[in-house]
Order: sequence, then C-alpha cells, then structure tokens
Amino acid sequence: MSSGSWPRPACTSILTEAGLGPALATLADSAAIPVELDDDVEDRYPEVVEAAAVLMVAGAIEDAAGRGADYAAVTAAHRDGRLTVTVEDDGQGRSVSMTEIADRVGALDGILTVEPTWMGVEIPCG
Repeated sequence: MSSGSWPRPACTSILTEAGLGPALATLADSAAIPVELDDDVEDRYPEVVEAAAVLMVAGAIEDAAGRGADYAAVTAAHRDGRLTVTVEDDGQGRSVSMTEIADRVGALDGILTVEPTWMGVEIPCG
C-alpha cells in the first residue's frame, strides 16, 4: 500500500474547502466497499488535525477493502477538546503497518489505537 495514495486528491480539495465532515463523506462515497458514516463534526479544526484524521480513515478503509471486508463503519466526533475518529470493519486482521498514520497522530500529541478490525485516533484540537 502506497502512502502517496492517501488521501485521494478529490478528498484533499474538499477537506481544504469544506472541512472534515464533507471530506469523510467523499471518502465513504468513493470507497471500494460500503461505508457507514456517523459524523458529528460540523466545525473546522486545525488543518493538520483534519489531514491526520482523513489519512487515518482513508488508510483504514483501503486496508479493510484489501482484507476482504464487506463494509466499514466510520465515526467522528469532537468532545472535550479532542477529535475522535474510528473505523471498524468485518475483514480479516489488519494487513499493513500504520506507521505513517501513527507518526502524524503522534506529532499532534494524539493517540492511535490499532486492533485487527478496528482503528481509532484521538487528537487534541482545542
């Protein structure tokens, strides 16, 4: 999996212009598998926070599809000064390293949790 493919260019421009919610909707709509999106993120967040969240979601969905998942479920919410984003799927265990995502999230004092079919980030954003 090439990290150069995350996030997709159309999603990047939507992220810049419209924010995290519309960017996540674009990822869900263009995914190779059905994606259920439950997002409660109407506000704008720092650009690096939004980019890290989109990178994680794009990577998790792409990995899920590659592992034979039939669906993915994405949640996003802002609570207590932290953006929390999760992706769950029904595929086999995670197949790739999420080092680039971990590095980005860690640089923002965030937390990345990776389990076989679930991934989540918590990123402080005020």
